[in-house]
Amino acid sequence: MSQTDDEMLSDYSDSEDVDSFLNTITLATTQSPESPHLSRKPQFVDHVVLAPKAEPSPARKWAWHGGIELQTTIGSIETISGMATVTEGTRADPPLASLATFLWRNNLRIEYLRKSEDVAAIRQLSQPQHQFAQLTAPGSECFDILSRYLALKDQVALIPATWDDAPDPLGHILLVPPASAVLDDIRVPHSFRRPDCLVVVLMWRLPLPHVTPKRHTPIVPFLSAQDWHNTLIIDRPFHVALRVLQIPAHIREIALEHGSVVYDGPGAGQRWKRVQRSSSVRTERAHLGAILDRSEVGELDADDMAARVVFLHVWDLKSVYELPLLVQRRASKARFCLYGTHYRVHPEWYGAREIFLRGGIVTFTASSLLYDLPAVLSIVTDCIKNKKGWACYLVPQVVALAARLAPTSRSEQSDNLTHWETLYQLIVDGAIALCSTPSPLRSMSAHPGSPWERNRPQSTNAVKEMLRTDTEETPGDDSDLDMEVEDDGGVRARRGSKRELTLEHAKNALYADMCRLQGTMAFATEYRRFVVLDKDAEVGGGAPELNAPPGSWHKRDGVGGIEWKPLRDTKLW
Repeated sequence: MSQTDDEMLSDYSDSEDVDSFLNTITLATTQSPESPHLSRKPQFVDHVVLAPKAEPSPARKWAWHGGIELQTTIGSIETISGMATVTEGTRADPPLASLATFLWRNNLRIEYLRKSEDVAAIRQLSQPQHQFAQLTAPGSECFDILSRYLALKDQVALIPATWDDAPDPLGHILLVPPASAVLDDIRVPHSFRRPDCLVVVLMWRLPLPHVTPKRHTPIVPFLSAQDWHNTLIIDRPFHVALRVLQIPAHIREIALEHGSVVYDGPGAGQRWKRVQRSSSVRTERAHLGAILDRSEVGELDADDMAARVVFLHVWDLKSVYELPLLVQRRASKARFCLYGTHYRVHPEWYGAREIFLRGGIVTFTASSLLYDLPAVLSIVTDCIKNKKGWACYLVPQVVALAARLAPTSRSEQSDNLTHWETLYQLIVDGAIALCSTPSPLRSMSAHPGSPWERNRPQSTNAVKEMLRTDTEETPGDDSDLDMEVEDDGGVRARRGSKRELTLEHAKNALYADMCRLQGTMAFATEYRRFVVLDKDAEVGGGAPELNAPPGSWHKRDGVGGIEWKPLRDTKLW
Protein backbone atom coordinates (compact mmCIF):
# COMPACT_ATOMS: atom_id res chain seq x y z
CA MET A 1 0.00 0.00 0.00
CA SER A 2 1.26 3.40 -0.89
CA GLN A 3 -0.38 5.00 2.14
CA THR A 4 -0.30 4.05 5.75
CA ASP A 5 -3.43 2.55 7.23
CA ASP A 6 -4.05 5.67 9.30
CA GLU A 7 -3.81 7.88 6.24
CA MET A 8 -6.18 5.69 4.31
CA LEU A 9 -8.65 5.60 7.18
CA SER A 10 -8.58 9.37 7.44
CA ASP A 11 -9.08 9.72 3.69
CA TYR A 12 -12.30 7.77 3.96
CA SER A 13 -13.66 9.00 7.26
CA ASP A 14 -17.14 9.66 5.84
CA SER A 15 -19.39 6.64 5.74
CA GLU A 16 -20.56 7.67 2.28
CA ASP A 17 -17.11 6.76 0.97
CA VAL A 18 -17.03 3.26 2.41
CA ASP A 19 -17.52 1.69 -1.03
CA SER A 20 -14.53 3.51 -2.44
CA PHE A 21 -12.46 2.78 0.62
CA LEU A 22 -13.05 -0.95 0.54
CA ASN A 23 -12.67 -1.17 -3.22
CA THR A 24 -9.05 -0.12 -2.76
CA ILE A 25 -8.35 -3.34 -0.85
CA THR A 26 -6.72 -6.08 -2.90
CA LEU A 27 -5.73 -9.55 -1.83
CA ALA A 28 -3.13 -11.90 -3.24
CA THR A 29 -5.00 -15.11 -3.98
CA THR A 30 -4.25 -18.47 -5.55
CA GLN A 31 -6.44 -21.09 -7.18
CA SER A 32 -7.40 -24.00 -4.96
CA PRO A 33 -8.13 -27.10 -7.10
CA GLU A 34 -8.76 -29.26 -4.05
CA SER A 35 -11.60 -26.98 -3.00
CA PRO A 36 -13.99 -26.65 -5.97
CA HIS A 37 -16.38 -24.49 -4.00
CA LEU A 38 -13.68 -21.93 -3.27
CA SER A 39 -12.68 -20.17 -6.46
CA ARG A 40 -10.10 -18.10 -4.60
CA LYS A 41 -8.11 -18.89 -1.51
CA PRO A 42 -6.46 -16.25 0.67
CA GLN A 43 -2.82 -16.61 1.48
CA PHE A 44 -2.47 -16.74 5.24
CA VAL A 45 -1.49 -19.15 7.95
CA ASP A 46 -4.21 -20.52 10.18
CA HIS A 47 -3.46 -20.02 13.84
CA VAL A 48 -5.48 -22.95 15.14
CA VAL A 49 -7.56 -24.66 12.51
CA LEU A 50 -10.61 -26.30 13.97
CA ALA A 51 -11.12 -29.84 12.76
CA PRO A 52 -14.01 -30.05 10.30
CA LYS A 53 -16.93 -32.19 11.27
CA ALA A 54 -18.53 -34.81 9.06
CA GLU A 55 -20.98 -33.51 6.48
CA PRO A 56 -20.44 -29.82 7.19
CA SER A 57 -23.20 -27.45 6.24
CA PRO A 58 -22.58 -24.98 3.41
CA ALA A 59 -22.26 -22.27 6.00
CA ARG A 60 -19.43 -24.17 7.69
CA LYS A 61 -17.57 -24.65 4.40
CA TRP A 62 -18.27 -21.06 3.47
CA ALA A 63 -16.84 -19.73 6.73
CA TRP A 64 -14.14 -22.36 7.10
CA HIS A 65 -10.88 -20.56 6.41
CA GLY A 66 -9.55 -18.40 9.20
CA GLY A 67 -10.13 -20.79 12.06
CA ILE A 68 -13.84 -20.12 12.46
CA GLU A 69 -16.20 -22.59 14.00
CA LEU A 70 -19.86 -21.98 13.33
CA GLN A 71 -22.72 -23.61 15.14
CA THR A 72 -26.24 -23.16 13.92
CA THR A 73 -29.71 -23.56 15.24
CA ILE A 74 -32.99 -23.61 13.41
CA GLY A 75 -35.35 -20.93 14.61
CA SER A 76 -39.11 -21.14 14.79
CA ILE A 77 -39.71 -18.58 12.06
CA GLU A 78 -37.93 -20.21 9.13
CA THR A 79 -34.68 -18.46 9.88
CA ILE A 80 -31.33 -19.86 10.89
CA SER A 81 -29.08 -17.75 13.05
CA GLY A 82 -25.55 -18.36 14.15
CA MET A 83 -22.50 -16.55 15.36
CA ALA A 84 -18.87 -17.02 14.46
CA THR A 85 -15.96 -15.27 16.11
CA VAL A 86 -12.61 -14.79 14.43
CA THR A 87 -10.23 -15.90 17.14
CA GLU A 88 -7.35 -18.30 17.57
CA GLY A 89 -9.28 -21.51 17.71
CA THR A 90 -11.93 -20.34 20.15
CA ARG A 91 -15.63 -20.21 19.67
CA ALA A 92 -18.41 -18.09 21.05
CA ASP A 93 -21.45 -19.36 22.84
CA PRO A 94 -24.01 -20.18 20.17
CA PRO A 95 -26.95 -17.85 20.49
CA LEU A 96 -29.19 -15.89 18.24
CA ALA A 97 -32.18 -17.86 17.21
CA SER A 98 -33.63 -15.05 19.31
CA LEU A 99 -31.97 -12.47 17.08
CA ALA A 100 -34.15 -13.70 14.26
CA THR A 101 -37.12 -13.45 16.60
CA PHE A 102 -36.15 -9.90 17.39
CA LEU A 103 -35.96 -9.00 13.71
CA TRP A 104 -39.28 -10.64 13.08
CA ARG A 105 -41.09 -9.01 15.96
CA ASN A 106 -39.82 -5.59 14.93
CA ASN A 107 -40.74 -5.97 11.26
CA LEU A 108 -37.08 -6.04 10.30
CA ARG A 109 -37.18 -9.22 8.25
CA ILE A 110 -34.17 -10.11 6.21
CA GLU A 111 -36.30 -9.84 3.08
CA TYR A 112 -36.76 -6.15 3.76
CA LEU A 113 -33.04 -5.66 4.10
CA ARG A 114 -32.40 -7.47 0.83
CA LYS A 115 -34.61 -5.07 -1.10
CA SER A 116 -32.64 -2.00 -0.06
CA GLU A 117 -29.75 -1.09 -2.30
CA ASP A 118 -28.09 1.05 0.33
CA VAL A 119 -28.10 -1.53 3.10
CA ALA A 120 -24.58 -2.78 2.31
CA ALA A 121 -22.01 -0.12 1.73
CA ILE A 122 -19.43 -2.88 1.37
CA ARG A 123 -21.61 -5.30 -0.56
CA GLN A 124 -18.94 -5.80 -3.24
CA LEU A 125 -16.95 -7.87 -0.78
CA SER A 126 -19.50 -10.66 -0.76
CA GLN A 127 -20.01 -10.97 -4.52
CA PRO A 128 -17.06 -13.30 -5.24
CA GLN A 129 -17.82 -16.80 -4.07
CA HIS A 130 -16.83 -17.44 -0.47
CA GLN A 131 -14.97 -14.17 -0.17
CA PHE A 132 -16.11 -14.01 3.42
CA ALA A 133 -13.24 -16.41 4.15
CA GLN A 134 -10.82 -13.83 2.78
CA LEU A 135 -12.49 -11.02 4.64
CA THR A 136 -12.18 -12.66 8.04
CA ALA A 137 -8.78 -14.31 7.65
CA PRO A 138 -6.60 -13.32 10.64
CA GLY A 139 -3.43 -11.69 9.47
CA SER A 140 -4.82 -10.76 6.07
CA GLU A 141 -4.56 -7.19 4.89
CA CYS A 142 -8.29 -7.01 4.27
CA PHE A 143 -9.18 -8.20 7.75
CA ASP A 144 -6.71 -5.85 9.40
CA ILE A 145 -7.90 -2.76 7.54
CA LEU A 146 -11.58 -3.55 7.89
CA SER A 147 -11.35 -4.36 11.59
CA ARG A 148 -9.43 -1.18 12.31
CA TYR A 149 -11.85 0.83 10.22
CA LEU A 150 -14.89 -0.57 12.01
CA ALA A 151 -13.23 -0.10 15.39
CA LEU A 152 -12.51 3.51 14.49
CA LYS A 153 -16.06 4.12 13.35
CA ASP A 154 -17.59 1.98 16.11
CA GLN A 155 -20.15 0.69 13.65
CA VAL A 156 -21.65 -2.56 12.47
CA ALA A 157 -21.36 -3.53 8.82
CA LEU A 158 -24.13 -5.49 7.14
CA ILE A 159 -23.22 -7.48 4.04
CA PRO A 160 -25.44 -9.69 1.85
CA ALA A 161 -24.06 -13.22 1.75
CA THR A 162 -23.97 -15.60 -1.21
CA TRP A 163 -23.31 -19.33 -1.38
CA ASP A 164 -21.70 -21.11 -4.29
CA ASP A 165 -23.38 -20.10 -7.56
CA ALA A 166 -26.55 -18.64 -6.07
CA PRO A 167 -27.42 -15.48 -8.02
CA ASP A 168 -29.08 -13.66 -5.11
CA PRO A 169 -28.03 -13.16 -1.51
CA LEU A 170 -29.41 -15.87 0.72
CA GLY A 171 -28.55 -14.20 3.98
CA HIS A 172 -26.63 -11.44 5.66
CA ILE A 173 -23.49 -10.95 7.70
CA LEU A 174 -23.16 -8.58 10.63
CA LEU A 175 -19.56 -7.55 11.28
CA VAL A 176 -19.26 -6.06 14.74
CA PRO A 177 -16.12 -4.31 16.02
CA PRO A 178 -14.84 -5.49 19.41
CA ALA A 179 -15.57 -2.17 21.11
CA SER A 180 -19.23 -2.05 20.06
CA ALA A 181 -22.00 -2.16 22.62
CA VAL A 182 -23.75 -4.65 20.37
CA LEU A 183 -21.44 -7.29 21.84
CA ASP A 184 -22.98 -6.65 25.23
CA ASP A 185 -26.43 -6.92 23.73
CA ILE A 186 -25.78 -10.34 22.20
CA ARG A 187 -23.81 -11.44 25.27
CA VAL A 188 -20.46 -12.17 23.68
CA PRO A 189 -17.89 -13.27 26.29
CA HIS A 190 -15.27 -10.67 27.13
CA SER A 191 -12.49 -13.11 26.27
CA PHE A 192 -13.33 -12.66 22.60
CA ARG A 193 -13.12 -8.87 22.61
CA ARG A 194 -9.63 -8.38 21.33
CA PRO A 195 -8.41 -5.67 18.98
CA ASP A 196 -7.65 -8.25 16.30
CA CYS A 197 -11.11 -9.84 16.38
CA LEU A 198 -14.39 -9.22 14.65
CA VAL A 199 -17.61 -10.77 15.83
CA VAL A 200 -19.59 -12.07 12.90
CA VAL A 201 -23.31 -12.69 13.11
CA LEU A 202 -24.64 -14.80 10.25
CA MET A 203 -28.30 -14.82 9.24
CA TRP A 204 -29.71 -16.85 6.37
CA ARG A 205 -33.00 -18.25 5.17
CA LEU A 206 -34.39 -21.74 4.94
CA PRO A 207 -33.96 -24.00 3.14
CA LEU A 208 -30.23 -24.24 3.42
CA PRO A 209 -28.54 -23.77 0.06
CA HIS A 210 -27.79 -27.06 -1.69
CA VAL A 211 -26.86 -29.17 1.34
CA THR A 212 -28.66 -30.15 4.50
CA PRO A 213 -26.47 -31.45 7.32
CA LYS A 214 -27.14 -35.08 8.20
CA ARG A 215 -26.20 -34.59 11.80
CA HIS A 216 -27.32 -31.63 13.80
CA THR A 217 -26.70 -31.05 17.49
CA PRO A 218 -29.60 -29.13 19.01
CA ILE A 219 -28.52 -25.89 20.61
CA VAL A 220 -30.65 -24.32 23.29
CA PRO A 221 -30.78 -20.56 22.72
CA PHE A 222 -29.89 -18.40 25.67
CA LEU A 223 -33.34 -16.80 25.47
CA SER A 224 -36.60 -18.34 24.37
CA ALA A 225 -38.80 -16.44 21.95
CA GLN A 226 -41.09 -15.43 24.80
CA ASP A 227 -38.15 -14.40 26.99
CA TRP A 228 -36.81 -12.27 24.19
CA HIS A 229 -40.21 -10.72 23.62
CA ASN A 230 -40.41 -9.91 27.32
CA THR A 231 -37.02 -8.22 27.26
CA LEU A 232 -38.20 -5.99 24.43
CA ILE A 233 -41.00 -4.82 26.67
CA ILE A 234 -39.06 -4.66 29.92
CA ASP A 235 -35.46 -3.70 29.31
CA ARG A 236 -34.80 -3.98 25.54
CA PRO A 237 -31.23 -5.32 25.69
CA PHE A 238 -30.71 -5.51 21.95
CA HIS A 239 -30.92 -2.52 19.65
CA VAL A 240 -30.52 -3.53 16.03
CA ALA A 241 -29.26 -1.50 13.07
CA LEU A 242 -28.12 1.54 15.03
CA ARG A 243 -24.63 1.68 13.63
CA VAL A 244 -24.86 -0.04 10.29
CA LEU A 245 -22.84 1.86 7.71
CA GLN A 246 -25.79 2.22 5.39
CA ILE A 247 -29.27 1.16 6.47
CA PRO A 248 -32.73 1.18 4.87
CA ALA A 249 -34.88 4.26 5.29
CA HIS A 250 -37.40 2.78 7.71
CA ILE A 251 -34.65 1.43 9.97
CA ARG A 252 -32.70 4.68 9.66
CA GLU A 253 -35.70 6.58 11.01
CA ILE A 254 -35.91 4.38 14.06
CA ALA A 255 -32.18 4.56 14.64
CA LEU A 256 -32.21 8.33 14.23
CA GLU A 257 -35.10 8.57 16.64
CA HIS A 258 -33.02 6.98 19.38
CA GLY A 259 -29.88 8.94 18.58
CA SER A 260 -27.28 6.49 19.76
CA VAL A 261 -24.50 8.48 18.11
CA VAL A 262 -23.98 11.68 20.07
CA TYR A 263 -21.42 14.45 19.75
CA ASP A 264 -20.91 17.17 22.32
CA GLY A 265 -18.89 20.08 20.95
CA PRO A 266 -15.54 20.03 19.10
CA GLY A 267 -13.15 17.47 20.49
CA ALA A 268 -15.40 16.53 23.37
CA GLY A 269 -14.52 12.89 22.92
CA GLN A 270 -11.00 13.57 24.20
CA ARG A 271 -11.35 16.74 26.24
CA TRP A 272 -14.45 16.64 28.35
CA LYS A 273 -12.85 14.96 31.39
CA ARG A 274 -9.92 17.37 31.43
CA VAL A 275 -12.16 20.38 30.79
CA GLN A 276 -14.53 19.37 33.54
CA ARG A 277 -11.77 19.68 36.13
CA SER A 278 -10.43 22.98 34.85
CA SER A 279 -13.39 25.34 34.86
CA SER A 280 -16.73 25.47 36.60
CA VAL A 281 -18.20 27.38 33.66
CA ARG A 282 -17.05 24.78 31.17
CA THR A 283 -18.37 22.07 33.42
CA GLU A 284 -21.78 23.20 32.24
CA ARG A 285 -20.66 22.38 28.73
CA ALA A 286 -19.13 19.06 29.69
CA HIS A 287 -21.86 17.54 31.80
CA LEU A 288 -23.62 15.91 28.83
CA GLY A 289 -20.40 14.15 27.98
CA ALA A 290 -20.16 12.88 31.55
CA ILE A 291 -23.69 11.56 31.47
CA LEU A 292 -23.17 9.90 28.11
CA ASP A 293 -19.94 8.33 29.29
CA ARG A 294 -21.59 6.79 32.32
CA SER A 295 -24.54 5.73 30.21
CA GLU A 296 -22.30 4.02 27.66
CA VAL A 297 -23.75 5.99 24.78
CA GLY A 298 -21.48 6.54 21.81
CA GLU A 299 -19.53 9.78 21.70
CA LEU A 300 -17.69 10.79 18.55
CA ASP A 301 -14.76 13.02 17.84
CA ALA A 302 -15.26 16.26 15.92
CA ASP A 303 -13.56 14.80 12.86
CA ASP A 304 -15.87 11.79 12.67
CA MET A 305 -18.55 12.49 10.11
CA ALA A 306 -20.76 9.56 11.06
CA ALA A 307 -22.82 11.47 13.64
CA ARG A 308 -26.43 12.01 12.71
CA VAL A 309 -27.39 13.70 15.96
CA VAL A 310 -25.12 16.51 17.17
CA PHE A 311 -25.55 18.20 20.55
CA LEU A 312 -24.05 21.66 20.98
CA HIS A 313 -24.01 23.45 24.31
CA VAL A 314 -25.26 27.01 23.98
CA TRP A 315 -23.17 28.37 26.84
CA ASP A 316 -19.91 27.59 25.13
CA LEU A 317 -21.07 28.41 21.61
CA LYS A 318 -18.68 31.35 21.31
CA SER A 319 -15.73 28.95 21.35
CA VAL A 320 -17.04 26.82 18.50
CA TYR A 321 -15.13 28.71 15.84
CA GLU A 322 -15.25 25.79 13.41
CA LEU A 323 -19.03 25.42 13.69
CA PRO A 324 -19.87 26.47 10.09
CA LEU A 325 -17.32 24.00 8.73
CA LEU A 326 -18.63 21.33 11.06
CA VAL A 327 -22.14 21.79 9.71
CA GLN A 328 -21.05 22.02 6.09
CA ARG A 329 -19.08 18.76 6.17
CA ARG A 330 -21.82 16.68 7.71
CA ALA A 331 -24.64 14.93 5.91
CA SER A 332 -27.70 16.98 5.10
CA LYS A 333 -29.84 14.80 7.37
CA ALA A 334 -27.71 15.41 10.44
CA ARG A 335 -29.63 16.95 13.33
CA PHE A 336 -28.08 19.73 15.36
CA CYS A 337 -29.50 20.22 18.83
CA LEU A 338 -28.63 23.27 20.90
CA TYR A 339 -29.04 22.85 24.63
CA GLY A 340 -27.86 24.42 27.85
CA THR A 341 -28.52 27.05 30.50
CA HIS A 342 -28.12 30.22 28.49
CA TYR A 343 -31.13 32.50 28.40
CA ARG A 344 -30.77 33.43 24.76
CA VAL A 345 -30.26 31.28 21.71
CA HIS A 346 -29.86 33.46 18.65
CA PRO A 347 -28.82 32.33 15.16
CA GLU A 348 -26.75 35.47 14.61
CA TRP A 349 -24.23 34.47 17.24
CA TYR A 350 -20.93 32.85 16.35
CA GLY A 351 -21.92 31.22 13.08
CA ALA A 352 -24.94 29.44 14.50
CA ARG A 353 -27.11 30.56 11.58
CA GLU A 354 -25.50 27.88 9.42
CA ILE A 355 -27.19 25.31 11.60
CA PHE A 356 -30.56 26.89 11.05
CA LEU A 357 -30.00 27.27 7.32
CA ARG A 358 -29.22 23.58 7.04
CA GLY A 359 -32.40 22.66 8.86
CA GLY A 360 -32.34 21.18 12.30
CA ILE A 361 -33.86 21.03 15.72
CA VAL A 362 -33.43 23.23 18.74
CA THR A 363 -34.94 22.71 22.14
CA PHE A 364 -35.10 25.59 24.59
CA THR A 365 -34.77 25.21 28.32
CA ALA A 366 -37.42 26.25 30.77
CA SER A 367 -35.32 29.28 31.72
CA SER A 368 -35.25 30.56 28.16
CA LEU A 369 -39.02 30.19 27.90
CA LEU A 370 -39.49 31.86 31.25
CA TYR A 371 -37.00 34.72 31.13
CA ASP A 372 -36.52 35.40 27.45
CA LEU A 373 -39.64 34.18 25.70
CA PRO A 374 -39.59 37.05 23.13
CA ALA A 375 -36.16 35.95 21.89
CA VAL A 376 -37.29 32.35 21.67
CA LEU A 377 -40.39 33.29 19.72
CA SER A 378 -38.35 35.52 17.43
CA ILE A 379 -36.06 32.65 16.53
CA VAL A 380 -38.87 30.16 16.14
CA THR A 381 -41.10 32.33 13.99
CA ASP A 382 -38.18 33.46 11.82
CA CYS A 383 -37.10 29.90 11.15
CA ILE A 384 -40.61 28.59 10.58
CA LYS A 385 -41.46 31.30 8.08
CA ASN A 386 -38.18 31.66 6.23
CA LYS A 387 -36.32 28.36 6.38
CA LYS A 388 -37.33 25.33 4.40
CA GLY A 389 -36.96 22.09 6.25
CA TRP A 390 -36.97 23.79 9.63
CA ALA A 391 -39.17 22.59 12.45
CA CYS A 392 -39.38 23.46 16.11
CA TYR A 393 -40.23 20.93 18.80
CA LEU A 394 -40.89 21.68 22.44
CA VAL A 395 -41.23 18.96 25.01
CA PRO A 396 -44.35 19.32 27.17
CA GLN A 397 -42.24 18.94 30.31
CA VAL A 398 -40.22 22.05 29.49
CA VAL A 399 -43.31 24.12 28.73
CA ALA A 400 -45.01 22.97 31.90
CA LEU A 401 -41.88 23.55 33.94
CA ALA A 402 -41.55 27.08 32.57
CA ALA A 403 -45.12 27.81 33.59
CA ARG A 404 -44.49 26.25 36.98
CA LEU A 405 -41.51 28.53 37.56
CA ALA A 406 -43.36 31.59 36.30
CA PRO A 407 -44.46 34.18 38.89
CA THR A 408 -48.00 33.64 40.15
CA SER A 409 -48.72 37.35 40.44
CA ARG A 410 -50.68 38.60 37.45
CA SER A 411 -48.93 41.97 37.62
CA GLU A 412 -45.53 40.30 37.42
CA GLN A 413 -46.39 38.19 34.40
CA SER A 414 -48.55 40.65 32.48
CA ASP A 415 -45.59 41.56 30.26
CA ASN A 416 -45.27 37.97 29.12
CA LEU A 417 -48.98 37.44 28.58
CA THR A 418 -48.83 38.31 24.89
CA HIS A 419 -45.84 36.09 24.33
CA TRP A 420 -47.47 33.12 26.04
CA GLU A 421 -50.51 33.66 23.87
CA THR A 422 -48.29 33.68 20.78
CA LEU A 423 -46.61 30.50 21.93
CA TYR A 424 -49.97 28.86 22.51
CA GLN A 425 -51.18 29.89 19.05
CA LEU A 426 -48.06 28.48 17.40
CA ILE A 427 -48.68 25.19 19.18
CA VAL A 428 -52.34 25.15 18.20
CA ASP A 429 -51.46 25.92 14.57
CA GLY A 430 -48.94 23.09 14.54
CA ALA A 431 -45.97 25.36 13.90
CA ILE A 432 -44.47 24.13 17.16
CA ALA A 433 -44.90 20.47 17.98
CA LEU A 434 -45.22 19.44 21.61
CA CYS A 435 -42.92 16.46 21.39
CA SER A 436 -39.25 15.78 21.81
CA THR A 437 -38.56 14.84 18.20
CA PRO A 438 -40.36 14.83 14.89
CA SER A 439 -42.19 11.57 14.69
CA PRO A 440 -40.68 9.33 12.04
CA LEU A 441 -42.45 6.55 13.86
CA ARG A 442 -45.26 6.45 11.34
CA SER A 443 -44.22 2.92 10.44
CA MET A 444 -44.76 1.96 14.07
CA SER A 445 -48.07 3.78 14.47
CA ALA A 446 -49.59 2.95 11.09
CA HIS A 447 -51.44 -0.12 12.31
CA PRO A 448 -54.05 -0.01 15.08
CA GLY A 449 -53.02 -1.47 18.38
CA SER A 450 -49.35 -0.65 18.00
CA PRO A 451 -47.43 0.28 21.16
CA TRP A 452 -47.21 3.87 19.98
CA GLU A 453 -50.97 4.14 19.45
CA ARG A 454 -51.77 2.47 22.75
CA ASN A 455 -49.33 4.65 24.68
CA ARG A 456 -49.69 7.96 22.91
CA PRO A 457 -48.94 10.71 25.44
CA GLN A 458 -52.01 12.32 26.93
CA SER A 459 -50.29 15.36 28.42
CA THR A 460 -50.10 17.48 25.26
CA ASN A 461 -53.73 18.56 25.49
CA ALA A 462 -53.31 19.28 29.19
CA VAL A 463 -50.36 21.57 28.49
CA LYS A 464 -52.33 23.32 25.74
CA GLU A 465 -55.18 23.85 28.16
CA MET A 466 -52.75 25.23 30.70
CA LEU A 467 -51.45 27.74 28.17
CA ARG A 468 -54.94 28.64 27.02
CA THR A 469 -56.10 29.27 30.57
CA ASP A 470 -52.99 31.32 31.27
CA THR A 471 -53.76 33.62 28.35
CA GLU A 472 -57.50 33.88 28.92
CA GLU A 473 -57.53 34.51 32.67
CA THR A 474 -57.87 38.17 33.63
CA PRO A 475 -56.93 39.76 36.97
CA GLY A 476 -60.43 41.07 37.58
CA ASP A 477 -62.22 37.77 37.15
CA ASP A 478 -63.66 36.59 40.49
CA SER A 479 -65.51 33.59 39.07
CA ASP A 480 -63.00 31.20 40.57
CA LEU A 481 -63.18 32.49 44.17
CA ASP A 482 -63.63 29.78 46.78
CA MET A 483 -64.83 30.27 50.34
CA GLU A 484 -62.79 28.81 53.18
CA VAL A 485 -63.98 28.45 56.79
CA GLU A 486 -61.38 29.64 59.28
CA ASP A 487 -60.72 28.15 62.72
CA ASP A 488 -62.66 30.88 64.50
CA GLY A 489 -65.78 30.22 62.43
CA GLY A 490 -65.22 33.15 60.12
CA VAL A 491 -65.25 32.89 56.39
CA ARG A 492 -62.60 34.31 54.09
CA ALA A 493 -62.27 34.32 50.35
CA ARG A 494 -59.45 32.31 48.77
CA ARG A 495 -58.62 32.58 45.10
CA GLY A 496 -58.54 29.11 43.58
CA SER A 497 -56.83 30.28 40.41
CA LYS A 498 -57.97 28.57 37.25
CA ARG A 499 -54.38 28.80 36.10
CA GLU A 500 -53.21 26.90 39.17
CA LEU A 501 -55.80 24.20 38.62
CA THR A 502 -54.97 23.71 34.95
CA LEU A 503 -51.26 23.82 35.70
CA GLU A 504 -51.76 21.13 38.32
CA HIS A 505 -53.75 19.12 35.79
CA ALA A 506 -50.96 19.45 33.23
CA LYS A 507 -48.38 18.37 35.80
CA ASN A 508 -50.49 15.37 36.80
CA ALA A 509 -50.97 14.42 33.15
CA LEU A 510 -47.23 14.54 32.59
CA TYR A 511 -46.65 12.41 35.65
CA ALA A 512 -49.27 9.91 34.51
CA ASP A 513 -47.62 9.69 31.11
CA MET A 514 -44.28 9.01 32.71
CA CYS A 515 -45.71 6.12 34.73
CA ARG A 516 -47.81 4.74 31.89
CA LEU A 517 -45.08 4.83 29.29
CA GLN A 518 -42.35 3.26 31.40
CA GLY A 519 -40.96 0.18 29.76
CA THR A 520 -42.36 0.85 26.31
CA MET A 521 -40.68 1.83 23.08
CA ALA A 522 -42.88 4.91 22.93
CA PHE A 523 -41.42 6.09 26.21
CA ALA A 524 -37.87 5.83 24.94
CA THR A 525 -38.60 7.70 21.73
CA GLU A 526 -41.03 10.38 22.84
CA TYR A 527 -39.75 11.51 26.21
CA ARG A 528 -36.11 10.67 26.43
CA ARG A 529 -34.58 12.83 23.73
CA PHE A 530 -33.51 16.44 24.06
CA VAL A 531 -34.97 17.04 27.52
CA VAL A 532 -32.31 19.05 29.32
CA LEU A 533 -33.39 20.86 32.46
CA ASP A 534 -31.24 23.88 33.20
CA LYS A 535 -29.71 24.59 36.58
CA ASP A 536 -32.59 26.87 37.57
CA ALA A 537 -35.04 23.99 37.45
CA GLU A 538 -35.93 22.64 40.86
CA VAL A 539 -37.42 19.18 40.64
CA GLY A 540 -38.94 17.93 43.86
CA GLY A 541 -37.12 15.03 45.46
CA GLY A 542 -40.31 13.05 45.94
CA ALA A 543 -41.28 12.85 42.28
CA PRO A 544 -39.91 10.51 39.62
CA GLU A 545 -37.65 12.13 37.09
CA LEU A 546 -39.46 13.24 33.96
CA ASN A 547 -36.50 12.28 31.81
CA ALA A 548 -35.66 8.93 33.37
CA PRO A 549 -35.20 5.72 31.42
CA PRO A 550 -37.96 3.11 31.75
CA GLY A 551 -38.41 1.59 35.15
CA SER A 552 -35.97 3.84 36.95
CA TRP A 553 -36.21 6.62 39.50
CA HIS A 554 -34.25 9.78 39.40
CA LYS A 555 -30.72 9.85 40.68
CA ARG A 556 -28.88 13.03 41.50
CA ASP A 557 -26.25 13.68 38.89
CA GLY A 558 -24.49 16.45 40.80
CA VAL A 559 -24.21 18.74 37.79
CA GLY A 560 -26.70 21.56 37.32
CA GLY A 561 -30.25 20.42 37.91
CA ILE A 562 -30.12 17.31 35.76
CA GLU A 563 -31.13 14.02 37.26
CA TRP A 564 -30.32 10.80 35.45
CA LYS A 565 -30.19 7.06 35.79
CA PRO A 566 -27.20 5.37 34.09
CA LEU A 567 -28.35 3.40 31.09
CA ARG A 568 -26.18 0.44 31.99
CA ASP A 569 -28.58 -0.28 34.86
CA THR A 570 -31.63 -0.32 32.62
CA LYS A 571 -30.16 -1.88 29.46
CA LEU A 572 -32.18 0.57 27.39
CA TRP A 573 -29.67 0.47 24.55
